[in-house]
Amino acid sequence: MLRISLIFFFFFSLLGGACVKGAPPDYLDQLMKLSELASHQQYRDAIDGYQRLEKEPGVPEWLKAGCEYEIAELRAALNDTGNAVAALNRAVQLGYDDCLSPRASERLARIMNNPKATAALTGMMITEADFRELIWLKSEVEHAEHDAKMMITDNINRVDQQSTEIPQAQLPTRATASAGVLYWREQLLLMQKAQTRVCEAVRRGAHGACRHHGN
Repeated sequence: MLRISLIFFFFFSLLGGACVKGAPPDYLDQLMKLSELASHQQYRDAIDGYQRLEKEPGVPEWLKAGCEYEIAELRAALNDTGNAVAALNRAVQLGYDDCLSPRASERLARIMNNPKATAALTGMMITEADFRELIWLKSEVEHAEHDAKMMITDNINRVDQQSTEIPQAQLPTRATASAGVLYWREQLLLMQKAQTRVCEAVRRGAHGACRHHGN
């Protein structure tokens, strides 16, 4: 469930591995690094990283559930069907209720014919309100990546100092116990922080500045 495109990682390399700030205790920074490992097909290293993150003191249950889901995808990418199904089951047991991502995942498609994987998906339960927000969050993540790519295109080789508008949606604040919704809120925040870091890289490169505004 790769969230950050390789174009972002090019700009992050310009920052010398600077930490993404704004979400204690640095979950965004860790998730971004793990996404980078997965994007470079360093699946085993990414799995190890998600497992270490799960074991950190104070990690919320929704993040543990999200980590197990990511591990399921990575295990499936390694054709490790048994462990992929086991990780998917653990994710659901921890409350992961994103019923959309598994069915859209190219990696998990390799194990979807497994009866145990089907049973795990059947065990997902989500309220109507959470389902509506989940759809919105996934859409906003896609929009955020598209907007950032457009910003990069607008600013590369630009000599003026005019700003580029980067719209950023306000994160929902309603109370929810949905692990899928809370994990995707983190993914949207991660993408927005990625936009900010790219803007900083562009600005330091003497290109046009970026200006954020909420929807």
